[in-house]
Amino acid sequence: MPFPPEILDIIFSFLYDDKQSLKACSLVARVWLQPVRAHFFHVVLTPVNVDEFIELAANAGSFISGTLQDIALTRNWDAIQVSVFPSLKMVTCMVIHNMDYAPAPLHTVLLGMPSVTHLYLDQVSFESFSETTLALCLFPALQSVSLCDVSWLLSEPSPHLLPATVTHLSLTLCYQRDVFNWLLNQRPIPHLNLGTSVAPSDAPSIGEYLAHCGPALRSLRLGFSSFDAGGDAEDFLAPSISP
Repeated sequence: MPFPPEILDIIFSFLYDDKQSLKACSLVARVWLQPVRAHFFHVVLTPVNVDEFIELAANAGSFISGTLQDIALTRNWDAIQVSVFPSLKMVTCMVIHNMDYAPAPLHTVLLGMPSVTHLYLDQVSFESFSETTLALCLFPALQSVSLCDVSWLLSEPSPHLLPATVTHLSLTLCYQRDVFNWLLNQRPIPHLNLGTSVAPSDAPSIGEYLAHCGPALRSLRLGFSSFDAGGDAEDFLAPSISP
């Protein structure tokens, strides 16, 4: 009696860093080959190679759409037009790195990956905070979000709502106050990581959001770049200390 595909996926997930064992498993049976492939292939897309990737994925013999789980987008996409992009329904982890975000071409790409559960934005610049939140809301199954060195020019209010599936949020080197002000009227996120250098200007918004979370908050990580007198930690705590 063959193993159900779901059981095979779980077994192979324990071998994600053991390539030799994965190669051996791929030779056991044809039904084992596809789930094993998912642990071998990671794609980094740039404006230079995206057309080749689309052509390759569209090939009748391609297994990309059914196996690819990790993908990264990097560099600026504003000068290209992506009219057709393959649906990559198996992708669960996405990294967007080192770019000025261009909604026109990128939304076509991102909408083809509805199963993304882990999203990492690193060194990404947006036109506005509303544009930033719209990018997060393109993924209905999202569970964790990480913003590192992410910026936006306009801190306008956003009408978009973060998917209710998000349970982990990491914010470092960004305008944390804008994010927490946006989240105040939404479902609390139970796991927060605020990095190692919390800015005093973000402290009031962080405090309000922690009060909003209440007992729903399960874990909190934060740090300060200085614990000296007059440093970040003192500024963070000062509003809560009465004379």
